[in-house]
Amino acid sequence: MPDDDAAASSRILPVRYRVERELGRGVAAMVYLCTDMRDGGLVAAKVLRPEYARALAAERFVREVDFIANFDHPCIPKVIDSGVTAGVPFYVMTYVEGEALSNRLTRERQLPIAEAVRIAREVMRPMGYAHNRAIVHRDIKPENIIVSAAGVYVLDFGIARALAGAGGERLTKTGLTVGTPAYMSPEQALGTRDLDQRSDIYSLGCVLYEMLAGVLPFAASTPEALLARRFAEPPRPLREIRPEIPPALERAISKAMQQAPADRWPNTVEFSDALRESIAVAIPEPSAISEPAGAIAFVPRNELLETLRSSFAGTYEVEEEIKGGGMSRLFVATDIELRRRVVIKILPPELTSPMMLARFKRESKITARLHHPHILPIISAGVRDGMAHYIMPFFEGESLRARLRREGRLSIADGVQLLREITDALSCAHAEGVVHRDIKPENILILGGHAVLADFGIASALGGASNETGDRLTGTGVSLGTVGYMSPEQALGEKNVDSRADIYSIGVIGFEIFAGCTPFTGETDHAILVAHLTRDPEPLERYRADAPAGVGLAIRKALQKDPASRFQTASEFREALDRASLSPTPPLPSTPVNVPQPGSSLRSKLGDFLKALRTDGPN
Repeated sequence: MPDDDAAASSRILPVRYRVERELGRGVAAMVYLCTDMRDGGLVAAKVLRPEYARALAAERFVREVDFIANFDHPCIPKVIDSGVTAGVPFYVMTYVEGEALSNRLTRERQLPIAEAVRIAREVMRPMGYAHNRAIVHRDIKPENIIVSAAGVYVLDFGIARALAGAGGERLTKTGLTVGTPAYMSPEQALGTRDLDQRSDIYSLGCVLYEMLAGVLPFAASTPEALLARRFAEPPRPLREIRPEIPPALERAISKAMQQAPADRWPNTVEFSDALRESIAVAIPEPSAISEPAGAIAFVPRNELLETLRSSFAGTYEVEEEIKGGGMSRLFVATDIELRRRVVIKILPPELTSPMMLARFKRESKITARLHHPHILPIISAGVRDGMAHYIMPFFEGESLRARLRREGRLSIADGVQLLREITDALSCAHAEGVVHRDIKPENILILGGHAVLADFGIASALGGASNETGDRLTGTGVSLGTVGYMSPEQALGEKNVDSRADIYSIGVIGFEIFAGCTPFTGETDHAILVAHLTRDPEPLERYRADAPAGVGLAIRKALQKDPASRFQTASEFREALDRASLSPTPPLPSTPVNVPQPGSSLRSKLGDFLKALRTDGPN
C-alpha cells in the first residue's frame, strides 16, 4: 500500500481502527484491512476516493449507508460504522475471509458448469433478501462476490444506491459512474433513475456468462463502444464457446440478459429455479436464511468453532479449524482425558434427517471396526447438537495430492509401494463389506513414508443413506465421489456400487502417480465425466518409458469400463503389481493396447447416457 494512501486513510478513519494493509481499490473507493482496537478483531474499511467525495453530499451518503446497516443476512457483510472526516465519507464492515470471484476468474478463466451455477444461485440469496426490501444493488460484478469455505458473500449492497442518492447527477456531470459498464443493464447504462431488481438480474446474467465462457458477453475499448455494442448485437451464444453447456442453461442466461426488463426473469426465485432445473449434474442447494443447528454450510468459521467448543466441552478441547474436504469441515482438538490430538470432522447438513442419521450411525460402527496399518482409524462417531461427526487421530504428514504438486510424479519404486499399501488397505475394508467410494490423492496420507487411506466413513455412510432415501443426496448436491477418480458405474448412478469401483479409482491414481496427470481430463467436470465413459486411457508407457510393462497393464486392467473386466479383488491387483515390479522395462509400444468394451448392462446405460448427451449436452 502506498504510504500516502495509508497515511491519508489513517487520518480519515477513527482512531479505533488501525490500518494493516490495502485489500483493494475500485473506481469509487479504496478498501483496507484494519484492526478494531476495541476488541482486536479484523474489519474492512472502505474510504471513498477524493474525486467521488468532492462530487457527493457526504452526509446524505452516510445516511444511505446507515440504512443498509440494518440488513441482517449471513451472506451480506454487516456495516458496523460509518462517518465523514474532512469531507471524505467512509464506512466499516465485518471482514470476510475468502477470494474475490474476479481473482479466481483471472486464474482459472472458466469455471466448471456446476460450480458456476452454484455460485450464481448463492449470490441470489442475498440479492433476493435485498430486493424484498426494495434495495437494488446496482453493481453486481465478480469483484463484489467473495467465495469462501463458509459460503458466497456479496459486498457493497446499497453502496451504489448511496452514491446515486447522494449525488447521482453530479457524479454523471463530472464523468464518474455508478456501476460497472461491463455488467451494467441497458436501462442503467441509459441513466434510468428508477431501477428495479431486473437490473441486478441482468448484471448477474453477465457474471454467470463470464464464469462459463471465460470472456465478457460484451467487450470494447471504451465505455461508449461497450454501450453501443450492447444495444447493437446479442452476445455470442454460450454453446459456441463451450458446447457442453446444457441448452436449457444457455436459455436461462439469455433470458436474464434480455435488453428489455420485461423480457427477463422477474425475480431471483424464478431465475434460481431455472438454473437448478437447467443442468443435469446435481449442485448444492442454497440453504434457507434461517438454518437448523445441523446445517453448517453457511455458519461463519468463528461461530461454528464456538459451537463445537460448547458441544464437546468436557471431552475435547477444540482448538482451530483446518482445511476440510468438499463435504465436510475439519477441526483439530485435544482429547482431555488421554491428552492426545484428534481431528473432528463435521459432516454435511444433508445427513440430518432421522433415517439418514440412523444409517450414518450403523455404517460408522462397521467402519470403526476396520483395523489396518494403512487405514486411518475412526475413534468414534455420532451426532451432537444436530451435527453428524466422526473423530480420527491427528497425524503430522502430507497428502498424496500435496506430494504430487511438489514432485509432479513418483518414482517407480515409490509408486508401486504406495499402490501395494493402498490395495492391502482395500482388501481389509472390502472383506468387511466396506466400499470407500471416494479414493483420491487428497484422501491418501503419506505418514513416515507409508500410505494411509483416510475418509472411509464418509462416502460409505452417505452412499448407504442415499440408497435408502432415493436420490435425496444427489438432488441436494452431495457428491458421492470425485469426478476425476469416479468409476463409470458411479458416474452413471448405479445404486449397487461394489468394491470394483474402488479398484477403478486406484487405477486412476496409479496412472497419475507415474504419468504426472490423470488418464481422463477435460476443462469441466462434465467433459471429464464424458471422457471416463467414452475414452480409453493412453498406454502408461507413452508417458513413462521406464515403467515395467506389467505395471502399465495392471493399471489398464483396473481402468476397464466394465467392472467384470477389472481385477475382481484388491488382492488380485496387488498380486499383479508384485509380478509386474519384477519384470524388465519394456520398449515403448507402437500401438495402443486393446481394451475390452463394457459389458451389456453397462453398455446399454452408456448408450442411453450418450443419447441424452447428444440431445441436451455437448455436441
